Amino acid sequence: MTLKRNIVVGYDTSELAGRALEAAIAHAASLAPSTVHVVRALALMPGVDEDQGAANAQLARLDYQAEALRETVERQTLPVGVTLVTHVNVGEPATILSDVARSADADFVFVGTHGRTGLARAFFGSIAERTVRLAPCSVVVVRPKESDNAPHVLPPCERCAEVRQASQGKVEWCQQHSKHESHHSSVLPVSPPRQKL
Repeated sequence: MTLKRNIVVGYDTSELAGRALEAAIAHAASLAPSTVHVVRALALMPGVDEDQGAANAQLARLDYQAEALRETVERQTLPVGVTLVTHVNVGEPATILSDVARSADADFVFVGTHGRTGLARAFFGSIAERTVRLAPCSVVVVRPKESDNAPHVLPPCERCAEVRQASQGKVEWCQQHSKHESHHSSVLPVSPPRQKL
């Protein structure tokens, strides 16, 4: 008998959430048969406890988000042996993801992160960080590719390449470009060191 694996992924319609969903599906394919639980967590609207109209609006919003999530999931091309299940819950995202992971006996949780640091992280918090602390299983954090934000680096011109080869790398630029080194670079920029958590 083959054990069916469970993977939970947080989804909020952002590009990063889409990447997290793709990564979760790809990982699920390597563990097939498996189920990917796609989770959408919605914040509770203010005043829902006191106002029946607000409660009805919250229910309508929940229904709309559930239908939108189902439509997104139905458009996914799934590998053989992978099924998707949707969950739309009201509450704090990291708590919801951890609760679904616990109830599904998940093997992994996938979550996207923007990689904010400093004040932005302090102000907005980090769903990924809280999920890592709360989840009952391993958490895979999907970050944006650094190449998405990398500056454009121009390759050396033909004359620069000839000068480098003739000088065995001691001279990098032809006469024209040696005056404007900032326009060309033979070394890709290095990311600044990451701050400690």
